[in-house]
Amino acid sequence: MRVPYKSIAEQYPLDIVQQEPTRGSACLDHIFVRGTDSAVGIVCHADLTDHDICLLGTTINQANHPSRIHGKVKMDFNRIVDKLESTDWSLIMNMEDANEAADNFYTILETAINENTSYVVPKRSDRVIKPWITPGLMRCQKHRDNLHLEARRNPYNTFIQITYKRYRNFLYALQRKLKTEYENNQIQQNKDNPKKVVENAQKYM
Repeated sequence: MRVPYKSIAEQYPLDIVQQEPTRGSACLDHIFVRGTDSAVGIVCHADLTDHDICLLGTTINQANHPSRIHGKVKMDFNRIVDKLESTDWSLIMNMEDANEAADNFYTILETAINENTSYVVPKRSDRVIKPWITPGLMRCQKHRDNLHLEARRNPYNTFIQITYKRYRNFLYALQRKLKTEYENNQIQQNKDNPKKVVENAQKYM
């Protein structure tokens, strides 16, 4: 039993954004989109082939794709201590109202911390893109890149070429091992939640 494509689109539900013929007057290639009002279907007529090209134009909601770049809060504890040591605490010690003294103490402490705290965004080379990439693995990747540059500068140096290729192959095997171990660990942790297993598999592919 053949079901009309419009009935299938209404069942799921899907929006039909392309209904122009793409080969003659009887052949129609469809573009179905779920849940977006900004999608536009386009048919490009080309003389190179007997089949026109279908294109889809849409906008991506960035809120659904959060950035994986996370910075770090860096506190200068030495400067915080110096700031607190140079503070005149007698004003607080002589206050008769304990609540007021506590509020002032908190304000001084908060100010000292905020003035000596910064938010540091790591350099591109220091960013952890995948959760299974450890700091040690990142150092290995940097060393591999340095060996690669050295090998390119000395293409006829056999020792440098062999050193680079051996280290590259070693690192490739290590990365695959760490990735496999991480994925297996995620599967074991979420073995009672198949939905979570699928989400993790799609996230780290």
